[in-house]
Amino acid sequence: MRIELARLFRTIRLRHHFGTKINPITSTFKPRSNFFPTTDHIGLRVFEKTVSEELCCTIIKHKRSYSTNFSSKEWHILHNLANDKDLVWKPADKGGAIVLMNRTDYMDEIHRQLSVREHYLNIERDPTHHIQSIIRTVTLEGLALGYISEDVYKFLHTPWPRIPVLYTLPKIHKNIRPVPGRPIVSGSGSVLEPLAKFVDHYLQPFVKQTSSYVRDTKHFINIIESLVIPTDAVLMSVDVISLYTNIPLEEARYICESTLNRRPNHHPPTFFLLDLLDIILEKNYFKFDEKYYFQIQGVAMGSPVAPAIANLFMDNLENETILNHTKNPVADGIIKYCRFIDDIFIIVNSHQEAVTLLSWINTIHLKIKFTGNISSTSLIFLDVVVTKENDRLKVSNHRKTTDRNSLLHYNSYHHWALKNNLPFTQMLRIKRNSSTLQDFNQEMEETKSRFRNRGYPESIIQSAYSKVASIPRSKLLEDKIRPGVDRLIWPLTLTSLSNLAIKTVKKYWNLIRDIPGCDRPPLVAYKRTRNIGDILVHSNITNRPRTVKSNLVGNYRCHHCSVCSQLIETKILTHQHLSFEFKFPHFATCTTKGVIYMIICDCNLSYVGQTRREVKSRIIEHRSKIRNHVRESILYKHFCDLQHSPESFKYHILEVVSQSKHMDFNNKLLQRETYWIFRLRTEHPQGLNEQNSYSCYI
Repeated sequence: MRIELARLFRTIRLRHHFGTKINPITSTFKPRSNFFPTTDHIGLRVFEKTVSEELCCTIIKHKRSYSTNFSSKEWHILHNLANDKDLVWKPADKGGAIVLMNRTDYMDEIHRQLSVREHYLNIERDPTHHIQSIIRTVTLEGLALGYISEDVYKFLHTPWPRIPVLYTLPKIHKNIRPVPGRPIVSGSGSVLEPLAKFVDHYLQPFVKQTSSYVRDTKHFINIIESLVIPTDAVLMSVDVISLYTNIPLEEARYICESTLNRRPNHHPPTFFLLDLLDIILEKNYFKFDEKYYFQIQGVAMGSPVAPAIANLFMDNLENETILNHTKNPVADGIIKYCRFIDDIFIIVNSHQEAVTLLSWINTIHLKIKFTGNISSTSLIFLDVVVTKENDRLKVSNHRKTTDRNSLLHYNSYHHWALKNNLPFTQMLRIKRNSSTLQDFNQEMEETKSRFRNRGYPESIIQSAYSKVASIPRSKLLEDKIRPGVDRLIWPLTLTSLSNLAIKTVKKYWNLIRDIPGCDRPPLVAYKRTRNIGDILVHSNITNRPRTVKSNLVGNYRCHHCSVCSQLIETKILTHQHLSFEFKFPHFATCTTKGVIYMIICDCNLSYVGQTRREVKSRIIEHRSKIRNHVRESILYKHFCDLQHSPESFKYHILEVVSQSKHMDFNNKLLQRETYWIFRLRTEHPQGLNEQNSYSCYI
């Protein structure tokens, strides 16, 4: 909550500093900033101090009153399941279930896919630094030639990238053993992610202009319910087999080049965007089982630019071949053709033409293959069942056979407004997806039963049904433009103290009403805490190489330096005022690097600091500044004013911070230092630290 409160203070200070809300159009591609402006606004400073102090007292008062809907035994079982190395938990590819898999079967399926040499290439080492060098070369040239601004240049660089990880989603709906998996590359925070977002920004407008484009279910319903078709017309649903991984890269590049050349404004130039696209496609790497791979065919599912490339590739294939009357022998028989990425819905004149089309369509491309269903009565597309009645089409809601009743349980720890409105929003979707009142009522009975099984009160269910029944279906099929919210939004994790935090902020909000955009209290956007899926499911499940840990833990003197005598040799930290004990999980000496340490003076006031050097070097610096009467911080002023000698204090090593590859270690040290300052309450006047800053979390 302290971090979220600091983010709220920062947002208010930015409003005061800049005067008006930053234009989102000009800030689309900017590096992430943790700029925390200073302020001379008396009301704002009083607001921050008062709210912080009151909430701090509230947290201390209620620290033992946290409630949980899990017993200690259930937590223990969940912890054991999450850490069992023989089990793998993954969300199902379709249906919303969480699938428990044998680790061996899961690994075998991924190794089977990686063995296809046409798609993947094993490489010897981590290519991150090499790719960063290529990106730096291309973007520096773009910056020098004026193709991009300095903000965009910084945005395109990820100084501390996360290595992409491959995982699969089990396709349990296929009823195949062993279960096949859909490959996904988790590339969030990777070196290629900002490039993909940048290129996708220029491709997306053309995706919406494609002739067969379907935006979502509502768009699809509006299309097909407006059609009048021959009574003997036939329905087809066609699916592209593994579209993303089968797109040839050369074709993808050529199609993107043709698309980008259609822009009315060629800034940045097409060739510059293609250079970035080449890096995305040709250097698409990931890690699995401690090995690195390049994907040499297709685009990675998980990349921000992948859906745009897939849509444009299919649009080109349709225009060049499928809907081309000179190449397609049954093109004249196609009445309507709609596509949602790789799912295609077609209406043709006759059954024979449908059979011919399905057979012919698998001959038009060497890599792209199709599967399909043909029916003269009804077919499933997206989340609806399309049914033909004479010369018109109607829809009804579709529920997959693999769907579980995964509706949010009423006893789940979520905000009451969310749970009370969930039946209403789900019933709205069902009414939108039901062309007839009979289909709507039939689906409503099933939906009511599902909500009852999840603990929802009958009054909430019936109230939602009454409200939905009074809304005309035509209104649900209209495209609505949501007005922008010119109001400060405060993301806040829902806890037992959330209401108290909101009340405290509102209580003192009148102090800052004169700040632009702060005329009303913030609109709270609640975030949920971790759920069972978050605990069980992880993208990277491979074993990491473990270093051999010594059974010897605690703080020990090296016996070779001048500060050894001031290190407290102990295995347990006992805090006199807070009444808690902390067992040190590490082995540390005066020469240990990358640590969080605590200084304790003779009057039992404490100071928490961090260093990436040997801790003895930092302690020697402290002693030197105290000896030379440097008064640059509360710590040194305290020692000077009370005339403590430089050798009078003692120190602990609280934590040895682990460092991993491509990690912003300095920021990690700052985060851990902030955590320990908060936990040990060493802020002035309770301690010797300056006011705790949470900018490292922003």
